Order: sequence, then C-alpha cells, then structure tokens
Amino acid sequence: MAGLTSKVFDAIVVGAGGAHGSAALYHLAKRGAQVLGLEAQPSAPHDRGSSHGLTRIIRKCYFEHPSYVPLLHSSYQLWHELEAETGEKLLTLTGCVNTSAPGSQCGPGLACFEGSLLAAQQHNLEHEILSPAQVAQRFPAYRLPEGFQSLYEPGAGFLAPEKCIAAHLGQAQKSGAQLVCGAAVQRWAVEPPAGGSGSGSGSGGGLVRVETSQGTFQAKTLVLAAGGWMPALVPELQPLLTVERQVVGWFEVAPEQRDAFHPSRCPVFLLQDPQGNYFYGFPADEHGFKVGKYHHLREKVTPDGVPRDISPQDEEALRQCLQYFPGAQGGRLTRAAVCLFTNTPDLNFILDRHPRHPQVVLSSACSGHGFKFSSVVGSVLADLALNEQGTTPHDISLHRLSRDRLGQAAIGAAHRSIVRTGEVAKRAACSGVAAVVCSQGAMSLKSAYLFLYNTTLSLAWGYVLFLTYQTSQAGGGLQDVWQAVELPLKVAQTAAVMEVVHSAVGLVRSPVAITATQVASRLFILWGVVDLVPATRASPLVLLRLPLGGGGGALQLSLVTLLTAWCCSEVIRYSFFAFKELGMQPYVLLWLRYTAFLILYPLGVGSELAMVALALPTIRANRPLSIQLPNAANFGFDYYWACWLAVLAYLPGFPQLYFYMLAQRRKARPLQSRLIGIPMGDMDGEDLYSDFGPPVGLAEEEELRAGASGSGGSGVEPMAAEAALDLYADLLDGGGEGGTLLKTQVAELSDRVQRQEAQIAALQQQVEALTEENGQLSERCAALTSNISCLFNTAKLELARKDEAIKELRERWACLVNALRLSIE
Repeated sequence: MAGLTSKVFDAIVVGAGGAHGSAALYHLAKRGAQVLGLEAQPSAPHDRGSSHGLTRIIRKCYFEHPSYVPLLHSSYQLWHELEAETGEKLLTLTGCVNTSAPGSQCGPGLACFEGSLLAAQQHNLEHEILSPAQVAQRFPAYRLPEGFQSLYEPGAGFLAPEKCIAAHLGQAQKSGAQLVCGAAVQRWAVEPPAGGSGSGSGSGGGLVRVETSQGTFQAKTLVLAAGGWMPALVPELQPLLTVERQVVGWFEVAPEQRDAFHPSRCPVFLLQDPQGNYFYGFPADEHGFKVGKYHHLREKVTPDGVPRDISPQDEEALRQCLQYFPGAQGGRLTRAAVCLFTNTPDLNFILDRHPRHPQVVLSSACSGHGFKFSSVVGSVLADLALNEQGTTPHDISLHRLSRDRLGQAAIGAAHRSIVRTGEVAKRAACSGVAAVVCSQGAMSLKSAYLFLYNTTLSLAWGYVLFLTYQTSQAGGGLQDVWQAVELPLKVAQTAAVMEVVHSAVGLVRSPVAITATQVASRLFILWGVVDLVPATRASPLVLLRLPLGGGGGALQLSLVTLLTAWCCSEVIRYSFFAFKELGMQPYVLLWLRYTAFLILYPLGVGSELAMVALALPTIRANRPLSIQLPNAANFGFDYYWACWLAVLAYLPGFPQLYFYMLAQRRKARPLQSRLIGIPMGDMDGEDLYSDFGPPVGLAEEEELRAGASGSGGSGVEPMAAEAALDLYADLLDGGGEGGTLLKTQVAELSDRVQRQEAQIAALQQQVEALTEENGQLSERCAALTSNISCLFNTAKLELARKDEAIKELRERWACLVNALRLSIE
C-alpha cells in the first residue's frame, strides 16, 4: 500500500467495483494508462450497489430515446470483444418483447411499444409487431390481454452483471491496473498547479488528491463512478440526483410450465400495464422467474441506510406482473434482491467533466437503465479522462452537464430550500428566476424552427377562425364562408403534413404511424369530402328541430361548426407548443388544452361525420375517385365504400381518445396552482395530435408541497443548493448579456438562500438564549424552594421546642399545685 500512496497515477477510478467504474478501469488500463481502482466495499463485484442480481436486460429498440441506439451498437460490439478476450459467456440472446397496454405512457416520453417502434424505424433495427395471440403462440409463458401492442426484438437478451464486472476487473489487472477494495473515499481535492496559486480549477489545475480509509492517493485525473454515493462525493450534484430503493424477485414456476419459461422459449420483456406501471423480467433460472417493477415503491433512500429486508408490500408490487404469466402466478417467492437506482430528473445519464475541474470526470445516475451501456461508457470515460479537450467519438450530448440540466436542478434546489421556510413570496421569486433560466438560454436551431412552425400555424388557424365569423356576422351563407376561408384553410391543414416529417426524422418524439393517421384523417375531410363535394358547404345537417318561438329552431352541424372546432383546437395546440419551445407553460393555455377538448372534440367529430353524411349521396351517384372494373390492371376501387370505412373507424377511435384525454386532464389538475410562465421540462414525447401526456414536473410540485408542509421532500440541504447555484453560475460565464443577467439572478437567489440560513441561525441563537434563561430561572426557583423548605423546617423545630417548653411548664405547674394542696392539708 505504501508504494501506491507515494505514486502519481495517470488516473484514479472511484467505484471500480461497479458497472461503469470497472469498465473505465479496463479501458484506461488497456490504453496504457497507470490507473488505480478504488472500491469502498470489501470485495468486487459486490451486492451493495446497482450492479448485481444475476441478469440485466440489453436491447437496441430503445423506447427511452432513439439517440441511445448508436451507443448500444458500440456496447454490443465491446461486450462481444470482452467475451472473446476472457472466454466467458457474458451475453445471452433471447429476444425481447416490448409491450404496452392501450393508452399507457412512460413518464414524459412515449409508451414502451411506441418508443421502441420509433427507435426501430429510425435506426432500421430488426423487429416484428405481434398481437397478443401471436405472442402467446410464439412464447407460451405469456398471456397478454387483447389490445396490448407488442414489438419483438430478436437481437435482445440479458447480461450476467457479476461476470461482466469481474471480467472487466480481471482484464484491467492483466493490463497493469491496481485495485484496492475497502477504500472508502473520505474527500477529494484538486491541488493548486505546481509553482502557482489558486484552487486548481480550470485547465491549469494540478494533481487530484483522494483521501480514503486506506490512505491518500494522487493522480492526474479522477474518474468518479460511485453510483448511489455520488451525491456525497459531489455535493453540487445533489439537486440532480435521487437515490431510490429497487427490488427484484424470483418466483417459482409450476413444474408443467418450466419448459415455457426456458430461455430458448421465453424472451426478456418490458411491459406497461393499463395503470402505467412498468415491469421487466427474464426467463426462469434455477432460482425461478425473475421480475422487477421499475421505480418499485418510489422510496428515496441513502445507499448506506437502504432497507435490505423484503416486506409484504415489496412482494405484492412484484406479483402484479405475474397476472400476465400464469405459469408463475401462484408460485412462491424463492429469492429477492435489493439494489439502488440513482435517478436524474430527465432519467438520462451524467457523463461529463466537472465544470470547475476538467481533470475530474463524472459518471453517474444511470436512472435504472445503464448497465447494458457500461462497456461503451467505460470507453467514453477513458476518452474524457485522457483526451486533453475532453472529447469522445461517441455522441453523449444527451448526458452532458448542460446549462439547462444543471440550471433547472440548482434553481429547483434553492426553490425547495426557500419553500421549506414557509415564505411564499420567495417561492414566487424563485419560480420566476427558473422561468428566466429556461427562456433566456440560447435557443437551438431545432427549437427555433419548431417555434416558428407552431407560431405560424397558430396564426394561420386564428386567421381562418376570424374569416369564418366575419363572414357569418356579415350575413354570408355557408358557400360565402367557404370562399373566404378556402385558401388559408387548405394551406394551414395541409401544412400539418410536416408533423409527419418531424416525427419521421426524429425532430419530435411521436409515433410516425399515429401522427400520419391523424393528419390523413383531417386531409380526408378537407380534400376528400368538403373540397370534393359542394353539397357539404351548401346546407347544414339538421339533427333536431326545436319548437322555439319565432318560427322554431334546429340543432344542426355545418361547415361553420367544423371550422369552429378545428380552429379553436388548433390555435390552442399550436400556441401551447410555441410557448413550450420558449420554455414557458402559460396557465391559460394549459387550462384550455385540458378543458376545451370537452366541447371541441365532440363538436369536431360530429361535424366531420356530418360532412361525410352530406357528401355520401353525391359520392354514391357520381362515384368520384373510383376505379371501375374491368380495366387493364384488373384493380377496382370504390370511393363510396372507402368513405364508409372511414366513418366506421371513428366508432372505436373517438371514445378511446376522449376518455384518454379525460384521464390526462385529471393528471394535469395539480398544475392549476402554478404561476403563469412556469418552466417546462422535456415534452418532446407528446404526440402532436392526441398524446396529451402530463407535463413533467407534477411530482416535483408535490415534493415542493411536502417540503413546505414539513412532511418530507428531497433532502437537499441548503449548502448543497448553494453549491449547485455556484456551479451553475460558473457555467454561465461567457454567456454574453443573457449569461450576465442569469448569473446576477442566480447570485441574488443564492443571497436569498444565505439570508434564510442567517435567519434560521439567528432563530437558533434566540432559542438557545431563551433556553439558557430558562435554565437560570429554573436554578433560581430551585434555590428559592430550598430556602422555603429550610425556613419551614426551622419553623417546625422552633414550634417543637416551644411545645416541649409548654409541656415542661405544665408539668412544673402541676407539681406546684400538688405541693400547695399537700401543705394545706
């Protein structure tokens, strides 16, 4: 050990017994670096962190975000290379079933099926779409209800995590790496550069010193990959990181069903049920059928204080999944394991250099889906540690410590700190600064384009609505309305084709097929019904005649009601997304988005069906767009029956969409208490037409309320919030006037946090002074009580003596009386 403490290494890896740390140690050593691995646990691999439990899923059809797929290509390749080097079987291909119940959604992103399909289409990945019946036929262990959508990926499977870590460590040591277990890091610091002064931050910083329970070590570069222990090692990241308890269990399989659960017949799976719960699992092994529930019971813990015992609630949560696998539904729990998730707010990783210390590389917060990437993440960490400019050939832009990611977390931490003191005005000020942080940052080219697109179409639909009612108020008929709005209406609605393009190229995260279907239905009504058949704009469709005064009235649907529904819904929708690109979420638009559909959706669908009903007689008589037989191609097409098929498609589609929107409206209610202009998270996962998912941030709002009421919260201390604000201020350097403004506002908010701490300290001093005064009063009361007791006792003694004296006098008097009596006698 003495030789190691006196040596200056090229790199030190903290957390070398974990997935990313062991891979970083391997890649650094393989490139010839003198590297030291430090592991706090007594052995490596171990079962105290996030990388144990015998199996981990690996897949490429990545529903979380398609940008993960290139990393996965590299990851697969590196796992195969490691297998070749070691001769160990690390990766088993079983295929993977990605399945979702109708209407389910994973957080702010797409549902498991839709997101997997999007990744498969964008990256041309091998896959199959299967119905529940096809899944049951191919894989007898599965029993999925009707309506579930499933994507089967044959190239997926599982890794053996303990074997993978051992292989990385073994090969690293063969390449000259040193490994010290039982070395818990107590603190680390960047030394000032030799012959200079300062803190050592920046490109000119000196060596990194790491103090552990086994001694102090030095290196040119430090890689921190400590999983759930990262918040303690890097306090600035505490607002970004949440450590969560996760449980997996193995259930006994019925003897007659064991063949169905064999790896050759049972793929790994990702399953979302109708309630939005997200389960995952593996084929059975000698311990049974292993399943887990993503984010399990959502328990926030510390890595050293996590409960390791399995409770009945743990088992109950896991058994929810077994209803889809009857062969294990009644099986007993044979084994269970507790591990840790370290989550970021956006559930993406952190892979970057420390903003203040470029010689410190950070790897953390895999958010429960990072093990499969560890082989390529190790290579990325080696790039960041050894390349002077901190570059890597891999695209990790999603995982960098960007201004927005760190800024929102830092402001949120300060926000929580202020809320916990109960000062509502300071909370409002903090929310305002958070909105400025989101809106003042440099807008990307993508955001600028989407802002212009949504703003333009919002104005276009608003213009159509204006023309509609201007013409109607002037006494014009339906034909006059059509002539006024025809050109802008066709331009505005046809421009929606670009939304299919946006989805196809990945500009927004929405399913191509669903978006294309929705756009096509609108174009069908516009071009294939209203424009094609003049009868639709000549008279309304009367649904009910009403016996009103003045000649009566009628309940009717017409071109005007259609335009009203379309224009109002589109103005709201496009305005909502335009503000979203500015990082804003005005309350009025939010309320309209989740309320106006209650009227506009039935009105719009009813008006569309009315247009088709008005057009059908003309279409049947004239047969436009039809292809009559016989012909050279021997192909026929009847547009009349095609219109009927379109009408029938409304029957299942509209109720499903309407009730889904009602469910999303209930989820959005907590936002009613927010301020106008609150910051938004990443809502690219919303489908532009119907997938009105709940905005990210609802859980954050509940957490703020819990903190304000003193019933819990994130556990971020004011010092951690201040550290995050300081680090964020560093990121703002060089940002021009916008950066200066933000830096000033962040500094002001930091001052507010400090003032809150000063007020709390002053209150504590007052409490201590009152406590001291109370102690002094208690002492005085005790002394007074003692004095009174003494006086009382003295008085009692005096009275006793007087009683004795009186008694003695009485006796003497009696003697004297007796003597006198005798003398007289």
